[in-house]
Amino acid sequence: MFMLFLFMLFLTPLLMLIPAKMFIIIIIVPRIVIGIYPSIAKEYINKEIEIDRATIFSLRSLFAKIPQVVLLPYIGYLIDNKGLNYSLIIVAVIIFILGMILLASQYFIKKS
Repeated sequence: MFMLFLFMLFLTPLLMLIPAKMFIIIIIVPRIVIGIYPSIAKEYINKEIEIDRATIFSLRSLFAKIPQVVLLPYIGYLIDNKGLNYSLIIVAVIIFILGMILLASQYFIKKS
């Protein structure tokens, strides 16, 4: 909890250095993309697939839910045994490490 507090103390002044317009762009643009992407994906699937569209949409939904089905029981176990704050920090660290691994793998794939 203390480390999270220190991180927030470190991050807040850095966010204040960003101009307001840039800060709004950083927040709003990803939200717009997240909101538009499903509509574009569904439209593309509807144009390209003429039969079994429901099956494609069902599989897409299934693959989107698999990480939740796999990870949420472990997160629940962590919360029950270690507490919410500790669990959130552990999950954030794991996601950060996995993200760095994915970025590094993309870098090495493009490099070779």
